[in-house]
Amino acid sequence: MKIWQGYCKVTDVLVRIGLVIGGIAVCAAAALVTVDVFLRGIFNVSTMIADEYSCYFCVAMTFFGGAMAYRQGSFINVDIFYAKIKPEVRKWLDLVLNLIGIAFVIFLLSKAWYITSYSFTGDVRSASISRTPLFIPQGCMFVGLIIFLMEMVVCTFDPFITGGKNLMEPVGEAMPDESEFEKLGTAYEADGGEAGAAQQSDAQADNDKGGAET
Repeated sequence: MKIWQGYCKVTDVLVRIGLVIGGIAVCAAAALVTVDVFLRGIFNVSTMIADEYSCYFCVAMTFFGGAMAYRQGSFINVDIFYAKIKPEVRKWLDLVLNLIGIAFVIFLLSKAWYITSYSFTGDVRSASISRTPLFIPQGCMFVGLIIFLMEMVVCTFDPFITGGKNLMEPVGEAMPDESEFEKLGTAYEADGGEAGAAQQSDAQADNDKGGAET
């Protein structure tokens, strides 16, 4: 259990570091594009690297921020059938789907390692004026996928090990259960009935007042 808790803590630190790096990449991309547009519009010159490096920053923000997005449930979900499944069954369905996802991420990780190591050993550089070593942006993919894989392992197995104590409360659940819909409908009908009765009583009071004045 201590080993698992240590693993979860390390993963949490790496996920938060990845979030910071992704946020920096977003700001850097926005600043670079803004400066390039300003230089083109005012002085008719260009940085010559805005298009290239904005793509690199996009890679960094995507792969370093992916783990936190997965943790918070911010990925796009199709919940039409998923929301109808009972929570007890959903737990095991999540396990199966997460295991498939882990296998796919491991496959992506192997490919990212291949292209990163190839670019590093072969000194592969970009064809632009910057001649940027491509192992740097490709390394962002590799490191980001490692953090993403570690977070997937936590989200997959922590509900069975600690009951989900190391999981963040998801903020991106798109759709509640059917039972919650029924509760909402019942509450709405009750509120509507009470409101209607109150309006009817107010109208009756107004009529009685008008009749008394007449």
